[in-house]
Amino acid sequence: MEWLGVCFEQNESQLRYRKMVPRQPTHIGQIRRGLDMTTQELLEENHQLQLQLSTLRDEQDRIRHRLAEFIYQNQIEQEFLDSRIKVVRQQLQGFQDEIIKARKRADSVPDSGDNLQYDEAGEIKAATKERLIEAIYLTEASKDSYASTFLLTYRYFATPREVISLFADGYNRESPSVTATHLLAVHIKAVGFLKKWVELFFDDFEEDGEAMQQCAQLIESMTKTDARLGPKFQISQSLDASYNRRKQQKTDQDKKEAIGNSFSEKPPQTIACKINPPQHILDMHPQEVARQLTLIDYELCKAIRPKECLLLAWTKKDKAKRSPNLLAMIERFNHVSRWVTYTLVTEQNLKKRTKILAFFLQLLQHLYELNNFNAIFQIVGGFGNSSVHRLKKTFAGLKPPKDKILKDMTFFCDPAKSWSNYRRTITEVNPPCVPFVGVYQTDLTFIEEGNPDKFSTTGLINFKKCRMIAEVIVLIQQYQQKPYNLVKCEKVTKLLNQEFARALAMDERELYEQSLKAEPRAQ
Repeated sequence: MEWLGVCFEQNESQLRYRKMVPRQPTHIGQIRRGLDMTTQELLEENHQLQLQLSTLRDEQDRIRHRLAEFIYQNQIEQEFLDSRIKVVRQQLQGFQDEIIKARKRADSVPDSGDNLQYDEAGEIKAATKERLIEAIYLTEASKDSYASTFLLTYRYFATPREVISLFADGYNRESPSVTATHLLAVHIKAVGFLKKWVELFFDDFEEDGEAMQQCAQLIESMTKTDARLGPKFQISQSLDASYNRRKQQKTDQDKKEAIGNSFSEKPPQTIACKINPPQHILDMHPQEVARQLTLIDYELCKAIRPKECLLLAWTKKDKAKRSPNLLAMIERFNHVSRWVTYTLVTEQNLKKRTKILAFFLQLLQHLYELNNFNAIFQIVGGFGNSSVHRLKKTFAGLKPPKDKILKDMTFFCDPAKSWSNYRRTITEVNPPCVPFVGVYQTDLTFIEEGNPDKFSTTGLINFKKCRMIAEVIVLIQQYQQKPYNLVKCEKVTKLLNQEFARALAMDERELYEQSLKAEPRAQ
């Protein structure tokens, strides 16, 4: 009962308390609920802002890493460029020293007249345009190599029309000579020169209709000289035959290309692809790919004309007109290098990417066996791209003997000492061969920039420079004569062309992004 009494008293006191406290207004509760909702929205907004801030910080970190990567790559490229500049400066200094020595030697050689000078070896050093043309048929001035050097480089100082016109004037002026022996000697020299010009450089006449007409008239004049000399000296007949044959070859060019080159042996059979038609680089055999690359490279190299190598034609504003075939060779180099880079960085699977790298190394080995040195430089150039160079895991996956092939080919393409490794190797091989034309472009650039076209003191044409240029052109020409005995494989070339097009559609920035996806930066 006491317990019940206590409970009653407590309940009664609570009841009295409730009666005493006034009831709160209803709108205060609504305000509280509104405040609670506003606080929740602010917390939610604060949470979203924190997420955005975290995202921005992550982006900032990525930008910093990317900036650091670019700075690192730029440092590597700068170091490479510095080493190249050092090598070039050493080469330039060597050329300058040689030029100084040559000038000192030339100063000690007496002039052979006001408009014709010889060097200490008895070669024509400098002359006027007229005397250089006159030297073609004057036996006391010309040598066997003179006509070849002249035809390779005469565009430094004359057009085809000027040469054939001055040549005809000089020849006809010498024809009425009293001495039959002298007339015969002049006639033989002139006919031999014009025959070589027609057979080796017929396109000189094709580009100038008037020069073509003057050439035909000169051949007719030489035929009359034959009649005066007698039946036993009918030497201009072979010139006339060469002239007509070359004109016919140009009109039947498509037929000639269809016939192709004749070989005593059958070409090797093409190597079948793993999948027919091939869909990926690994579907093809590296040896067959090497053959197809070589056939294309040889045709491009063969098409280069001597005039494209003169006056740095490939660097001028109208280079597409003056040096189309040499530019095609340069463009081909860039396409293959880009293809190598693209094929490696777009493969995201490390194991498969290493397998592709091994394929390229096998390809290099077959190209070396084919003497296609141009394609070797193309592929090694692709390896040197910063997007490929950073793929450390890919290169680390190579196993012997593939890693040795990479080391050997990198050594072969080393530009140190003016590509001494390459120069030593190419002198030991026999055609067919596709040379690395970039080396000869460098040589031509040094000669052009280190030697004047005319001597400032006399105003005479620097024919010694022409002789130096001709020596470089001959190095290219010696590999244009013997073709490869190989068969074209349309399936392989079709896939390669498709891959080249895909590679060219991706710029350097996109290639580098693909490289980062393939092998992200180390955190």
